[in-house]
Amino acid sequence: ACMGESDLAIHQSQDIPQLVIATAKDCYVNGNTEDGAYTDCIKETINDPNGIDLTVPCTDCYAETALCAKDYCDIECLGPSIEDCAACREENGCTPTFYACSGLPQSN
Repeated sequence: ACMGESDLAIHQSQDIPQLVIATAKDCYVNGNTEDGAYTDCIKETINDPNGIDLTVPCTDCYAETALCAKDYCDIECLGPSIEDCAACREENGCTPTFYACSGLPQSN
C-alpha cells in the first residue's frame, strides 16, 4: 500500500517509521487513548495535505501497526527504550503485519 511513487518519495526524504512512533507517543500522552481518537491523531500527521501526505492506504498501514503497538506494547513503547518497543512489536505481530500491509522492505 506504500509502494506508489508519492509514498516512496516521502519515505526517501525522511524517516517515516520514527516519525510515526514519536507521533503515536504524543497522541497517546495527550489523551487520545481510545482507538478511534488515537488513529485519527496519527493520521492527521502523516495524511496531511499541507505536510506529510501519505496516501490513505499507506496511512492506514501505519495506523494499524500503531494500534497494535498500543494494544500490546503500550508500556514498552511509552518507555525510553526503542529496542524494547521494537522487540514487543515484533513478538506481537505488529511489525510483520505492517510490512505485509505496506509492501515496504523490512530494514533491520
